[in-house]
Amino acid sequence: MYTKVMTITPQEASLWLDTKNSKNRPISENAVAKYAQEMKEGRWRLNAQPIIFNKSGQLANGQHRLLACVRANKSFETVVTYGMDDDAFDTIDDCNTRSLADVLHIKGEAGVRMLSAGVRYLWIYATGQVEHQDLRHGKIATKPLLEKTLDKNPNIRGSVKFVSLLKQRPGGLLITGGTAVGLHYLFSLVNEKKADDFFSKLQNGYELYEGHPIALLRARLISGQTSSTKLTPLAVYFYVVTTWNAYVSDKPLKRLVFDVDAPTPEIEDLPKKLIKDLL
Repeated sequence: MYTKVMTITPQEASLWLDTKNSKNRPISENAVAKYAQEMKEGRWRLNAQPIIFNKSGQLANGQHRLLACVRANKSFETVVTYGMDDDAFDTIDDCNTRSLADVLHIKGEAGVRMLSAGVRYLWIYATGQVEHQDLRHGKIATKPLLEKTLDKNPNIRGSVKFVSLLKQRPGGLLITGGTAVGLHYLFSLVNEKKADDFFSKLQNGYELYEGHPIALLRARLISGQTSSTKLTPLAVYFYVVTTWNAYVSDKPLKRLVFDVDAPTPEIEDLPKKLIKDLL
């Protein structure tokens, strides 16, 4: 691996983007516009952040600066590094802007935002952190840990496809995509057919009679959307899992009331060993 300082012309930047940028994260138009303005107005300065090419000759870092150069039609001076290991791309900007969704996009995954959110939810459940109301405290879900979780649970991609289809229907989803993906996948480990049926009925409300557990859940989630006080992630988890446990076991559910001091419900019939194996 070696590094040198170069002056990149708009023509060279355009050539690199056309021929050496087959895999990279989605473009942030705000970042490109900001960089282009800096270049156009002569405020761009040489710093230590490099344009990086891997050993295969593909661009691993710098597409936003190169796009800005083309749009501003201004050359800029930068550090360029050649010969980075091909498998090291997801460590670049690790504490800055490269998210798990960016990494999954680069790897050719579909529905990356919902997939990354679903994998994160699965990781939170498996590490026993659902009781934290904002789902962000406790152990840190680093990208390598989340990628490992995805590798061990490849069928979660099926939950992404299923939930994505539901989201496109009139009315959309009543819960966030990541929550829906994570819980659909976990429920499917108990009963795949009933998991599909549960989320379909939750989305469309069809064939639900008064007193049906999912009818209670729909009413509670809809009222939560129109209330001035939004439902916390823990409350949503409580409502959905409590309803699922009643639905999958054909037990009645007469009322659905969240108590922050009540024990956090577990997904019934999901083996402890299976939970451990999720990670």
